[in-house]
Amino acid sequence: MVAFALLTALWLQDDPHALVQQLGSDDLEARDIAQAKLVQFGAAALPALEKGAKSDVEEIRSRSNHILGGFNYKNRAFVLSFSAMGEIGVARLLKELGTRTDQDERRLIVEALGLSKSEKALDAIKAETRAREGETRRVALAALGNFATKDAIDTLMASVNDPDPRYRSTV
Repeated sequence: MVAFALLTALWLQDDPHALVQQLGSDDLEARDIAQAKLVQFGAAALPALEKGAKSDVEEIRSRSNHILGGFNYKNRAFVLSFSAMGEIGVARLLKELGTRTDQDERRLIVEALGLSKSEKALDAIKAETRAREGETRRVALAALGNFATKDAIDTLMASVNDPDPRYRSTV
């Protein structure tokens, strides 16, 4: 009964740093629950997992690295989870956009930046409206639709006359 209560409390835990510490628990079930919860947290767990990956405790280090290895910028749910993190998530997405060359990853990052509705993301999204790769460009135009700024609206209005009908239909 006590074990059940302890595991239930662990499942309800919403602090990624505390969950990372549970990755080193003596109880295998507690470790497995903490790992599952951290995967569910997605991007919000990154700082705690990155710290866990440097832990002196082998089990914490190993499980943290395992979870981090499963996070993929081609995984839509993972990338979109950054948009719910506020300015911290936007900063991480902008950093990743600056380093990623894979167009599938870039599209997801641009989509997440649009969902964040952060004005800090606006210049990067606008830059992607000039991308050579058509789908990234279309996603960037759709992302601008989340912004009610003159700058975003001007960029969208300029796309109304685009010779490519895919972009006109996005606007």
